[in-house]
Amino acid sequence: MSTAAQALLADNDVAAQAAAFLAVTQGTHSKRNRYFGYYSRFLEWIELDHDPFLDNLDPFSQTRVIGAFANAYRLGRFSPASGADPRASGTCRDAIDAVAEAYRANRRSSPCHDATGKFSKLLSDQLKGYKNSDPSARPQKALTPSILRELCRNNDGELNQATHQLTRGAFFFAMRSCEYLTVTGERRTKRLRLGNLKFIRNKRTVRLDDPLLALSDTIAITFEFQKNDERDETVVMHCSGDPLLCPIRAWAAVTSRILSYPGTSSTTYVNAYITTGGKLGFLTGDQVRARLRLAAGRIGADRLGFEPTDIGTHSICSGSAMAMHLAGVPAFTIMLIGCWSSDAFLRYIRRQVQEFSAGVSSKMLLRDEFFAVSGITPEDPRTSGTINNFSGRGLNIGLTAQNRAMTPAFSLRH
Repeated sequence: MSTAAQALLADNDVAAQAAAFLAVTQGTHSKRNRYFGYYSRFLEWIELDHDPFLDNLDPFSQTRVIGAFANAYRLGRFSPASGADPRASGTCRDAIDAVAEAYRANRRSSPCHDATGKFSKLLSDQLKGYKNSDPSARPQKALTPSILRELCRNNDGELNQATHQLTRGAFFFAMRSCEYLTVTGERRTKRLRLGNLKFIRNKRTVRLDDPLLALSDTIAITFEFQKNDERDETVVMHCSGDPLLCPIRAWAAVTSRILSYPGTSSTTYVNAYITTGGKLGFLTGDQVRARLRLAAGRIGADRLGFEPTDIGTHSICSGSAMAMHLAGVPAFTIMLIGCWSSDAFLRYIRRQVQEFSAGVSSKMLLRDEFFAVSGITPEDPRTSGTINNFSGRGLNIGLTAQNRAMTPAFSLRH
């Protein structure tokens, strides 16, 4: 290879590595480095730090070392809080994956995978054992429209106004907190700016500074970049007809309030507000969470069925999906509005909600008998590969493939 060709290869190799680095956030890189730091300390403890990639051990022994490291991490051996509750199985898997990534980055085979590239059976069983002994997860409860109405009663000051305006608007689009609030940690999702909002009246775009903005017919919000790597996804919502809970009214109020501040424009983030010191501040997830819980507390657990501490900013996304489902909105419509490209939205449908199964028991009695045809032995749907086994297949309804067949992510027989 000539000198010029070597130089060209080197330049492109640097650019390729830079692009690969940008594939994940800086926070992810920091987390991976932290996990590998724990792993390095573990190797010191077992006196293998002279061989950081275990080159002198056979593959099975390498995997066993990784399993021992995962167990040490689960027990909190690398933190001052050693002896506290064990770390969750999911974070143990993150630690293992970070070590595997470090091996690959240094041109070694991952000790966490077998010769075919599948995740190690030994480690898989270990993580499954951890998961079985993990405490039950406590997902945030779905937010109800009544909490949003109660939130609006506290209209004193810019901060409270910004809170109820934003949460009302976010509810109708099933927004994640990072899409419209300032949250901790680096996120791939781009926070919305006023320029991402488009109001339409009589099929014509309305200027953001129009005094009659709240009388628009529809609003279109473009999400520039999301966690699922989707870009420039636009979601449209219409006026609800409700004088308080309406996507048009909520986002028009946000827009008009922010544009009334000096120095703001279409590039200003939607969570901007004027602080008590007269400066431009940005609403955070912590601020919204605190006010949501206060509103839920005023309604009371007797009416809601849960305590105020059971909700958070994630409850808005969950409540939106739940509200649409209870109203009979088709699954693909829920996915399009919430920008879900898979059946992940099913996690937001809370089965413990009383109204979830309304009418099901009566429908189960519509046919008092059904005739069983003899001589037909259908395939067991629990068998992998059979046509009625939908486990792990998802709904298969992407945002660009609305007409694909819907298949629920569960087996017909358990």
